[in-house]
Amino acid sequence: MNFYADYVRNKLNAAISSMSSQIEDYVKNPGHDFTRNRKMNFTSTINFLLTMEGGSLNSELHKYFNYDLNQITRSGFIKQRNKLKPDTMEYLSKGLNSWNATLMHQAQEESKKVF
Repeated sequence: MNFYADYVRNKLNAAISSMSSQIEDYVKNPGHDFTRNRKMNFTSTINFLLTMEGGSLNSELHKYFNYDLNQITRSGFIKQRNKLKPDTMEYLSKGLNSWNATLMHQAQEESKKVF
């Protein structure tokens, strides 16, 4: 097992979950956006954006939804994505970078104790 990869994955999921609980800070129309039960909610929209590779939007949606015929359409995803504030992904990235710096600092401190 790769401890660092698991740590980052857990921190990423925790950050997305935290953002989801304070969704009004990350959407353009608080109280309206991401309130209905959709195929792609706030959390899955963020996860999809993070896992996209270099393919077309349609092929990426097919892969994300495991080739389910009832997947969200390209225009449906674009509508969901447009509900996010432009700085939402920047906030997530900065949070992860600060956690990464903290982990690296802790690792350096631990290595000093060993030697």
